[in-house]
Amino acid sequence: MGRIPRMTATAAWRTCIAAAACIGLALSMAGCGKPESAGVTLRLSIWGDPHEQQRVEEAVKSFEAANPGVRVEVETAPAMQIAGGITAYEQKLIVLIAAQDAPDVMYLPRERYEFYAEKGALVNLEPFIEESGDGVRPGPELLEGMRVQGGIYGLAKDADTVCTISVQTKHPREAWALLLRIAA
Repeated sequence: MGRIPRMTATAAWRTCIAAAACIGLALSMAGCGKPESAGVTLRLSIWGDPHEQQRVEEAVKSFEAANPGVRVEVETAPAMQIAGGITAYEQKLIVLIAAQDAPDVMYLPRERYEFYAEKGALVNLEPFIEESGDGVRPGPELLEGMRVQGGIYGLAKDADTVCTISVQTKHPREAWALLLRIAA
């Protein structure tokens, strides 16, 4: 019978470090070559009647077709008023923001949009607007009245609704592309 060679503590430690390095390298290489947007899931939170929801679903399908590898989950909540003049939708949104689980792109009531921007809950869209080419730059009707404390934190979808991006998003570029599609 052969003898099993004994390793010194130093040799065992070096072997563990080498194995950990190999595993780390293999895991880091696993993501190489994938497009930046591959496997991205965005959450879109909206309110609205069935017609509005259908319009958004159609825009999402178009967005997903134009952005392979990006999937959008649409979350809806009723816009009915509850205690204190706040809607069930906004109550749900406040809870999600506080729990650090805000949707990437969301509707906000226009009358309280400034509050969310001032509290730091929204992404400043100006860098995205400046980088946009003329073909994808939002029109002036979407930017009307959206400036808050020197930044633009949303696009005016209509007289009552603003489309915004949460500062909690992990995919700001994809969220910007979705925001443009939904707000237009």
